[in-house]
Amino acid sequence: MRRLGANEMRKIAFHVRIHRPSALFARCWLLVEGETEVWLFNELARVKGFDLSAEGVNIIEFAQSGLKPLIKIAKALGIQWHLIADGDPAGQKYAQTARSMLHGDNETHRLTVLPTEDIEQFLFDNGYSELFKEMAGVLEDESMSPRKIISKAVRRFAKPDAALAIVAYTEDQKAGEVPVLLRRTLQRVISMARGVG
Repeated sequence: MRRLGANEMRKIAFHVRIHRPSALFARCWLLVEGETEVWLFNELARVKGFDLSAEGVNIIEFAQSGLKPLIKIAKALGIQWHLIADGDPAGQKYAQTARSMLHGDNETHRLTVLPTEDIEQFLFDNGYSELFKEMAGVLEDESMSPRKIISKAVRRFAKPDAALAIVAYTEDQKAGEVPVLLRRTLQRVISMARGVG
């Protein structure tokens, strides 16, 4: 643990050791930006028939502890890790941090960057536009940009509630079909936890 500074150790102790002690025994960490992704990935995995905890995958939101200390501790403990980042400037910065810590690892093995500004826009563009319109209370004949619809939906529903609505919609309206990029990310971290690939 000598590679971690005192401030990094404090952040890890608070964010992981105190709040998520089981994460220290995981085989793979899926590093995400916020609470929405924690709910979303856990529940979408369940829809696809996987129990991430049983697979040894722990989803960790890194906003409070910082990405670099988490990757350092994962490496020190021999825990596999994979980052999913938004396509906005903050997400690109997180992606760059992860790239700087690859040390010969294949980028696709460690990093998924959404092709959109955020997870909500990604979902809107990948089969969930009707759900967002419904959550926003947008009438069928009402003209509004996708960004405004998403913003209105998120204002009306807390992000975790919106994530759970997305999961319910996936089960009910999409027959359990998860967008390809998210499904591949889940498959990747499960494979990493199983010691494959």
